[in-house]
Amino acid sequence: MKPQTLPLSEVLKNYFDDSAVLEFEKLLNKKYFLTTGFPRHISRENKKQLAYQTPASVDFNTQINLAITFAESKLPQNRLIDFLLYLGEFSIAKGELISSLDVYDFLIHKIRKNKLFNSVVAYSVLAKADIYSRMAEWDKSYRFIQKAKKYFIDQNDYRGSAKCENLLGTIYGDLGKLKKAISHFEKSLSFLNSKKDNGLIGMLEMNIGILNNIQSKHEAAFIYFNRAFNKFRQLGDKRRIAELKHNFGMYYMNRGDFVAGMKEFDESIAYSIEGDYLPTIALSYSAKSFLYSQTKDFALADAFAEKALEISHKLGDKLSIADIYKIKGIIEKQKGNITLAEQFLLSSIRLNQELENPLNFSEASYEMALLCISQQKHKEAITYLENSLKGFVSLNVSIMISKVQELIKEERDLLK
Repeated sequence: MKPQTLPLSEVLKNYFDDSAVLEFEKLLNKKYFLTTGFPRHISRENKKQLAYQTPASVDFNTQINLAITFAESKLPQNRLIDFLLYLGEFSIAKGELISSLDVYDFLIHKIRKNKLFNSVVAYSVLAKADIYSRMAEWDKSYRFIQKAKKYFIDQNDYRGSAKCENLLGTIYGDLGKLKKAISHFEKSLSFLNSKKDNGLIGMLEMNIGILNNIQSKHEAAFIYFNRAFNKFRQLGDKRRIAELKHNFGMYYMNRGDFVAGMKEFDESIAYSIEGDYLPTIALSYSAKSFLYSQTKDFALADAFAEKALEISHKLGDKLSIADIYKIKGIIEKQKGNITLAEQFLLSSIRLNQELENPLNFSEASYEMALLCISQQKHKEAITYLENSLKGFVSLNVSIMISKVQELIKEERDLLK
């Protein structure tokens, strides 16, 4: 039998002894996946959310390829270009990143030799940069941004340059380089016209609000979110409203107002399901899972975590997958499944380290420290707390800095 066709349990036997294989199989046999329908006490709204089925990627990819071929044979060049640009953006909104890459690659190949279409090439290259950033492929994304910037500068396209700066700010935010992120967001705003570029200005205000929320600057975050909301509402942009509702939910959650947070997440999900905005659905499902874990409703916490994980795997969203592993670690710790909790938290730490995401790395390390403390493993707890502290300091998350410092002192005192 070829290695590719062997079940995982058989592959493991080639690398681990019998006791290790048995331990892993026990982990897999833990019923942490939702396998038996809905929790008994589920509300109608939660039932609807958990029943949501993501569109099949194979069907979507086939439809996109057929649409491209059909359009190429039917549309004049300018209409074809408009159609392909819409199709690429439509695919991104649906979370179908591979399909969207195919669209933009086809479009660039079609027009790259005609200088009259350099502007279209520039926006297509920038779209590819956006796609790679969503896949956490930072180097590829950066290279495509620089390529797009050259086109925009040559054409004196300030709006295009603003979009490049916004994407750079988003990437640096994900990498925890918040000062650089703010600098790029502010540079982006400097390119824009307040009367003509309301949508992009709203996105920048939302992004700046997110950075303020991370740093517990809640009043500033709320102001930026409200500014953005007013712009998106005027434009009728449901996709951005869905994203903003999620961020309002994060704002309330960070302030400890779980009821208000849940309301915002539910509204975000309603908008997102209406438009099949998978990235935002996954984020809000994940956030709801965390909230239910905090209220010890483990059935719903598990259900929403699994649904978020399903969508994030479909999207190839590694950052979200790492964050969901952290949440699942928290859930399993509270349920008393210590070994499983440890494996989820360590997986989250490993992935966040690979993806260079200091916020999620610090949060997962902090949760791992709490797990060690519950097991009286004080030396290990201190190591994880110190790792966590480095990230929180670099991000200037003041609330967590003081909390972690206090815990380190307590753990060191116990070792004296």
